[in-house]
Amino acid sequence: MVERLVAVESAWSPLREEAFLRLAAGRPWRWARVASVHRSELQVLEEPSWRVLCPSLRRAVLPEERPVVGDWVALAPQGDAWTVEGILPRSSWLARRRSHSGEVQPIAANVDMVLVVTAPQELVSLRRIERYLALASDAACACAVVLNKADLLGDEASLAGLPALAGLTALASPRSVSLVSAREGVGLEALRAQLPAGGVVALLGSSGVGKSSLVNALAGEGVSVTGEVRARDGKGRHTTTRRDLFVTRCGRLLLDTPGMRELGVEEGERDALFAEIAGLAAACRFRDCTHDAEPGCALRVAVAEGVLAGERLAAWRQLVVGPRSQGPASRRGAAVIRRR
Repeated sequence: MVERLVAVESAWSPLREEAFLRLAAGRPWRWARVASVHRSELQVLEEPSWRVLCPSLRRAVLPEERPVVGDWVALAPQGDAWTVEGILPRSSWLARRRSHSGEVQPIAANVDMVLVVTAPQELVSLRRIERYLALASDAACACAVVLNKADLLGDEASLAGLPALAGLTALASPRSVSLVSAREGVGLEALRAQLPAGGVVALLGSSGVGKSSLVNALAGEGVSVTGEVRARDGKGRHTTTRRDLFVTRCGRLLLDTPGMRELGVEEGERDALFAEIAGLAAACRFRDCTHDAEPGCALRVAVAEGVLAGERLAAWRQLVVGPRSQGPASRRGAAVIRRR
């Protein structure tokens, strides 16, 4: 319980204190941090046994007006329960956009770092990993890539030793890429050293890459439910169905999330992920250059001169050009980089 309170209070800030006091106005309210959301009720870190009601979860309000995991909220007593009366200032807001409808769905708030978790079976196509990186970049969160289940790659696996891993490293640059095995305990200490003390670390990734197993391994205890692993491909079963924030014994807060089937990327998010490409493209001869075969393409010249890694341009093209073949609904989010 001591570790829980220290971890929760370490992220409390004067800005939130001021906002809370203004909302409470001398009334016997409490502040708390959201650990999970269940329909119209919340669970908070300070007192998991509290019943916390949140009517705004059922109202037709904007997505950012609803409390999500990681939020600090002001609570007012209501009989034997508590009611959410306001959301305190956020330092970050992590949300995804559904690729077809464009609907924004919040994931978490006040996240300090995102771990994009992948596994060997995903190295065939890096497009989903690109989307997770873009999501973290848009939220202005620190980010790193974790290749879990590295034991499936063999004893000699290294970032430089396998072409697929080299492609992952080029995609993630300049973010770090860590090879770990939650099951075997490989690489965990080095990964823990990257995590901010007292900060919220959100694990994002597809179903079956071992996010829950990695949460348990980093926590040093079984805090998240895991599923069995298929022997033929090392892929886990989909077991996480909601977002849960856990406090570990070492004072870190880990956010486990379910896999996401739809993950759209806006043009601005893509530009942030490939900032060097957006900058170089400004020198292209044509404003609507597709960076394929047009004369005067600054990106192709940069690759030829070694200024831009060919893998980075290929990764950008996979994310931008790929969706164009999927029809008009996808084409809206797949615009070329244009000079302003």
